[in-house]
Amino acid sequence: MKNKFRVLAMAFMTLFITVGCSSESPSDVVNTYFTEMKKGMNENMSQLFTDSLQEENTSENEEVSPEMTEAMKVYVSKIDAKVLSESVEGDKANVKVELSSINMGKVIMEVLEDNISKMFEVQENMSENLDADLLEKIKSASVEKREGSVNLVKSDNTWTIEQDDDLTKLLFGSVE
Repeated sequence: MKNKFRVLAMAFMTLFITVGCSSESPSDVVNTYFTEMKKGMNENMSQLFTDSLQEENTSENEEVSPEMTEAMKVYVSKIDAKVLSESVEGDKANVKVELSSINMGKVIMEVLEDNISKMFEVQENMSENLDADLLEKIKSASVEKREGSVNLVKSDNTWTIEQDDDLTKLLFGSVE
């Protein structure tokens, strides 16, 4: 379950990391990033998730469940972001963001805690049960606000969002 989510998260971030154009400020790039993300799971994004998860699960001959794809759609639909400030130093920028979103770290821990005893039992459809449980928890999860940083680098007059721990923590929250 954690591996599936990790692959999904990396695919999710990679899809949007290349947002940027030469006339946009770092804040504009971050706003565009979250606007595109908020639009939801388009066909390209869904295919990227499916490909990433199937690649991760090739050894298990496991298909990506519709529940897992739907869970990410619901998660994305609950994201709202507001740029608070921007600082630029040469070819590096830092944009402070207030994000309203589900804390996926907590949701994943809840799913694992709820299913820990079942994990030791031999069950043919365990993965499907976990995916369905994840979907239900995401649907019922409350949205929380958190602040964080989005780091950008400028290359060829284009600001690009860096895929780093700050962005991961901002997007997906933590278990703390």
